[in-house]
Amino acid sequence: MPYLFHLGRETEICIAELQSFYPNLKSFNVEKYGFALVEEDVNPGIIDHLGGTIKISKIVQELPKKMPVNFTEIIKKEIQDIEKGEGKFIYGINVYPSQTNLLKKLLKAAKETLKAEDISSRYLNQDAENLSSAGSAHCQDINVVFGEEKNYLTETIAVQNIDAYSKRDYGRPKRDGLSGMLPPKLAQVMINLAKPKKGTIVIDPFCGSGTISQETILMGFDSTAYDISEKAVFDTKINIEWFKKEFQPKGNLLEISQKDATKLTATDYTKFGKNIAIVTESYLGPPQRHIPTPTEAQKTLDDLENIYLDFLKTEIPKGTTVVLAIPFFNLKPSPVILASLIYKAEGLGYSIPALTQKGLFYARKNQIVGRMILIFKKEVPAKV
Repeated sequence: MPYLFHLGRETEICIAELQSFYPNLKSFNVEKYGFALVEEDVNPGIIDHLGGTIKISKIVQELPKKMPVNFTEIIKKEIQDIEKGEGKFIYGINVYPSQTNLLKKLLKAAKETLKAEDISSRYLNQDAENLSSAGSAHCQDINVVFGEEKNYLTETIAVQNIDAYSKRDYGRPKRDGLSGMLPPKLAQVMINLAKPKKGTIVIDPFCGSGTISQETILMGFDSTAYDISEKAVFDTKINIEWFKKEFQPKGNLLEISQKDATKLTATDYTKFGKNIAIVTESYLGPPQRHIPTPTEAQKTLDDLENIYLDFLKTEIPKGTTVVLAIPFFNLKPSPVILASLIYKAEGLGYSIPALTQKGLFYARKNQIVGRMILIFKKEVPAKV
């Protein structure tokens, strides 16, 4: 059975994450909405481990793109076929791209069909708009998607748990806005980009407040965390203790120590096992008091580059995947990035997958400093 994955705002990074699980997926955009078509079995529970997927829906009907379609009749039949259960039937309908008039007709058709069957019902759409993910999670959610080659009628089977993400982010006892706060969703994406296998230990050399470690152990992998800051180490310990009580993760934090990421040794990386992946967000630079000029932004990145290079020069074992988040400046008319780091990393013996040779970008709307995600693989033995 084919499925559609409804993607988050930064579609490129969302697709890259999904390809770690479904390499043969097909992706397409419908105006501002991104989708991935997966034509294999999908476990709905995977939604809890995908930071970049908003919801998953199963395709119940595919229609040729150019065929005249009466979507009102299709919705009526779909509503008739859905198992209703007891009590009031709560539902919602979404149209991609948004089409207010069509959505009004579909909601009306569904309501009339349910009334004819003497079923008490209520739809959650307000002002004939598509539902938010929170709304989709609390009803029978139906989607009409106008794709590039076909149109799809789908039923939502899994929705991202926004409340859980919020608790893992804002509910933690230790948060530090000055050092940057990596969103748990993005931490999940970065871990998945590393493609950890059973038994992989995920190492975070710039652990900050421990977001990557918490998401790692929640996904069932063990983690090791380091940071040069005594405060960061303390905050991570407190956060992980809280996290274990609240979420009962299957993985373990094997070690949290105060160490300089640019001076880590082979022993630091492999003391708990040789099957490792490195997933980390490095220092993003000083807080920005104003919107910098492109020249100022480039100078800030150039000043930070040695930190990243010194880290990549450490005794990282051959074959290790490194997923690294560094800053970029989300300026107009074009972003300012640290492009030189990519070819300098190649000179240090790293390869860069074609998927990320230009970087993957994550930034909230109007955010000055965003995150550029790079993936490296160490191809030569570390110089000891």
